[in-house]
Amino acid sequence: MKLTKILTLTLIVSVLFCNFSAFAFEPWDRQFTIYCQGESQSYTLSKMTENLSQEEKEERKIHYANKWQIACEFLEMGLPPKAVLNYLFYGISPILSRFEEKFEQNRKDATFKFCPEKEEKFLYTKGVDGVKIDWYTLLKMVCQNHKKIQLPLKYDRAKTVDEIKQFTAKKSTFSTYYNPNKPSRCHNLALALKKINGTVLEVGETFSFNKIVGERSEKQGFQSAKIIVNGRYVDGIGGGVCQVSTTLYNAVLYANLKVKEVHPHSLVPLYVSAGRDAMVSYGAFDFQFENDTQSPLYIVAFCQDGRATVEIYGMKNAYDVEISTQVERTPYDTKYLLFDKTKTFDEQYVQGSDGVKSKTYVIQKKGEKILSTTQVRSDSYRKVDCIYPIDVVLG
Repeated sequence: MKLTKILTLTLIVSVLFCNFSAFAFEPWDRQFTIYCQGESQSYTLSKMTENLSQEEKEERKIHYANKWQIACEFLEMGLPPKAVLNYLFYGISPILSRFEEKFEQNRKDATFKFCPEKEEKFLYTKGVDGVKIDWYTLLKMVCQNHKKIQLPLKYDRAKTVDEIKQFTAKKSTFSTYYNPNKPSRCHNLALALKKINGTVLEVGETFSFNKIVGERSEKQGFQSAKIIVNGRYVDGIGGGVCQVSTTLYNAVLYANLKVKEVHPHSLVPLYVSAGRDAMVSYGAFDFQFENDTQSPLYIVAFCQDGRATVEIYGMKNAYDVEISTQVERTPYDTKYLLFDKTKTFDEQYVQGSDGVKSKTYVIQKKGEKILSTTQVRSDSYRKVDCIYPIDVVLG
């Protein structure tokens, strides 16, 4: 009986000693579960390292209890947290890789595509936030013996569609009107508008009308129509193109962009008021403006049902813009001459045009408050009397 008690006591002491021995090694061990959005992975350091040699365990400092202190020493040496985590916790790499593959993604900002031919001029694609594992925080939590660890993530917020829409706002639009029953002029208008439609002008770039539209020649597809030359309307290749440059010019003014070159006609055109035209002639007179904003400009140009329109998109205007023109007018006279039957009526008729002196101003406003008034040009237009041939019948 006495022997039995001794054996029982010996057994109890032995078990307690074994448990104590196990407990003695516990401070260096780490057992934890990492979880994120329904995904979880468990890890036990002692199990993962049981087949390592004593030398390997020592090299990796497996039996060191204060793992955060060791980790900090490695971090101070310039090692990245992820590398330290893989080194100190042998065999954890596959677990980390699974979380990386499932949850990490690069940031993709919202984007847009310029579609000048479509009703909606810009096609937008939503952005995707970037997601990365916060390796430093994860290393610290593992080292400090957290048992259940929610995977720490860092988010890199992507630009949203609403944010990029500020760079695709309609800055201005302007239209002029033409006679749709003059096919050659309509053709030239449509061709020139087509050439500038879809233009993207980068920050700091200069738009040259002559460079974009090119030479007005039959080879380039232009036809003969009325143009203004030395105060008279005559036939010329590319008639109507100046209406396109004028429409663009006014859109540029309303977009509050920097005009670098603009020229008036010798007569006030029929499709716009004095001081608002932009005469162009390939190789001689150009219309140029600069993108002096902080984002690209997008130009839409089209014609329909006797109306030519130019729209400019880009960074939203900081101010409202109004155009004002002061005009001094000298009316033309009408003179009647005897009709020369050897010539056509059109060869003898001269359309009258008032002599005009004009000053044009750009006004910047915020609501009803005028912030600035700037004179942008001063022009003189020739006075041309109307010559009207009449056929006198003698009795």
